[in-house]
Amino acid sequence: MLQAMILNISGNTILLLLFIFYGVPIIATIIALSLRNKKRKTAKVIGILTAVYVLISLGYCGIL
Repeated sequence: MLQAMILNISGNTILLLLFIFYGVPIIATIIALSLRNKKRKTAKVIGILTAVYVLISLGYCGIL
């Protein structure tokens, strides 16, 4: 007989997941915007990596 797995997720775990999903891209976007005038190529690379990170973390990992 198959038993259902019950997850015990506390509030701290949920806050950590929300920071990983939203906090890291926000911080990376702020860094990219601050570098926009000084180092355009670096800012563009950080922006692209941030976009890919958001797609993966909220898309594939968000489903899990």
